[in-house]
Amino acid sequence: CYLPRKFGFDKRRSHLSSLICSGEITRQEALEKLEAPPYSPALQQQDCEYVAKKLGFTPAEFESLMTASPRRYEEFPSYHKRTHAWWYPFLLRANRIWKRLVLRRK
Repeated sequence: CYLPRKFGFDKRRSHLSSLICSGEITRQEALEKLEAPPYSPALQQQDCEYVAKKLGFTPAEFESLMTASPRRYEEFPSYHKRTHAWWYPFLLRANRIWKRLVLRRK
């Protein structure tokens, strides 16, 4: 329920694309299938309620998350800045050399 609504990502596109490439359906048939909802709206609502319950959100909190704009990975703390620093490749190379030297001694 969250991929198409939150991120605009529909898994059916890749599946239908592979069916077009294999010749099982035409492009027009695939476009017609993409126009229809993935599954019934009632079942989508049940799935969203289930996901919200499992994640510990109220329906209102879950809906606010779904309507909020997606956030990029760069907004969260990670090692990204360190691994893209100018000195990181030198550190990796020194680590590889060090491992070779230690393994030769054994």
